[in-house]
Amino acid sequence: MIKTLVSLNADLASDITFRYSCRLSQLTDMNLQAIHIEEMESNPPGTGWVRNTLEQGLLHTAQEEISGLIKAAQSSYHSLDAPIIRVGDPERELLREIKDGSYDLFMEGILNSFSPVNFKKRLQSGLYRNAPCPMLLVKNLVELNRAAFLLNDNTDLTSCISTFLKIFTKPEPEVDLIHFSFPESGRKGFNEKVEEAGASSHKNSDKILENAEAILKKNGRDRRESRIIRDTPEKLNEFLADYGLIVTQMPRNPSQKSNVMELLSHVPTAILLCRK
Repeated sequence: MIKTLVSLNADLASDITFRYSCRLSQLTDMNLQAIHIEEMESNPPGTGWVRNTLEQGLLHTAQEEISGLIKAAQSSYHSLDAPIIRVGDPERELLREIKDGSYDLFMEGILNSFSPVNFKKRLQSGLYRNAPCPMLLVKNLVELNRAAFLLNDNTDLTSCISTFLKIFTKPEPEVDLIHFSFPESGRKGFNEKVEEAGASSHKNSDKILENAEAILKKNGRDRRESRIIRDTPEKLNEFLADYGLIVTQMPRNPSQKSNVMELLSHVPTAILLCRK
């Protein structure tokens, strides 16, 4: 059973995320726990009874909003525990719940946008830097029929693939392996399908793909296809748009100027961030 914490707010991103989590639960043995942290202003008026009354009012309103969101999207997932509703600092409370509850996966929504600012801030937040479990960011409500492993020379293949396989214990979704990098200035990009191990002229990339395929096979899974892509974040983003899930790794404190960060900030589908 994959113990999953789903962060919800009364907004479109959360509605999409909860619907996506319900679809995800159909592909694996998953328990969903919804949580909402109502953020109070830094210096709320009053103390004691006055402050407690204010908090109780906020909790009641949040309970109604989140329960309504869940009820509207719950048709494909029925065994849901009552949502956790708290008042406090969202990052601190979410991180505390993840650790105290020993969750296997954390999910939240962040709408796809032409501006990558919010996405980059999220990945550089204390929550993402310190969370002990994989993090799944949902951008759009898409079908979960194909997943792509986005691999580079720094990917811990065993850790990344084992994280995916722990969550997706059934044959679905189909899996593609992609070794990517960005071309040097002035050089043209390319997208090469690797028909079989050892067939590529790019020895290092081919070796990584071969090792990843071997790990999948050892665990009873096959890749659908393998590719080596050298191109700009924009071109890679176009190629990845048809997938229902991107699986990858990033440093816990990524640079805003990172090309990988730029790529992931524009990918329009869900992203599973695995921990090393």
